[in-house]
Amino acid sequence: MDVGFALGLALALGFALTNGLHDASNSIALLVATRAARPLQAVALAAAFNLLGPLLLGAAVADTVGGIVVVDGSTGVAVIAAALLAAVAWNLATWARGLPASSGHALVGGLIGAGAVAGGAGIIQWRTLGSVLVADGRATELSSPAWAAVACAGALTLGTALGGWRIVRTIGRGIVRLHPLDGVAGQGASGGLIVAASALGAPVSTTQVVASAVVGVAGGRRRWRHVRWAVVREIALGWTVTLPVTAVLAAGTLLLWQALG
Repeated sequence: MDVGFALGLALALGFALTNGLHDASNSIALLVATRAARPLQAVALAAAFNLLGPLLLGAAVADTVGGIVVVDGSTGVAVIAAALLAAVAWNLATWARGLPASSGHALVGGLIGAGAVAGGAGIIQWRTLGSVLVADGRATELSSPAWAAVACAGALTLGTALGGWRIVRTIGRGIVRLHPLDGVAGQGASGGLIVAASALGAPVSTTQVVASAVVGVAGGRRRWRHVRWAVVREIALGWTVTLPVTAVLAAGTLLLWQALG
């Protein structure tokens, strides 16, 4: 195993781990906040479906993200590594504040920034808005081997179990006080939308979908005055700046990489 591939693989698993701090945590926030499930039960459910999701429903979203930037060889590995590093940095920074940010959008922003540095804006496939394995030549198409799906599912679950509770508290209790019926409505609405978007290959943010569902639940029961709008504004600001911040971080990382190389 060469150094470039090992580094890319480590960063991919690191990204999956920090994704578990964010997006995977959102999937259990309503269950825990409404006491429909205990924390360990919720994590067990997350673990099972983290693995079953890509195996049963496919990886259409990964195909979309993997097609954003068209690069290959050592340049491709460098672009992807810079994008992953930027996404991981952003995930950790927002997690430290308990701010639910989109890991998927962080990766997209990183790919755009690093891709623009590597080959200019022309190599970015704006319509689709690859893979470490594809760039390195170990795979010939955008499909994940079973071991990669299992490894990423494990990293997602580990991230949720070890540190995702900051995000769970923000989504489940920080926006509005939730009741069991709120959890059923919010989980049903967000789950249906995410499954549909995943099947279409649309990289929607689990964070944005679940947080919006929580606000919608409050409005549906005429509890707008109970919504903590300062928290909602901070979350929305994080969503707005995720793409540009990670693009700049990834671009700077790749420039430094090239200068040192």
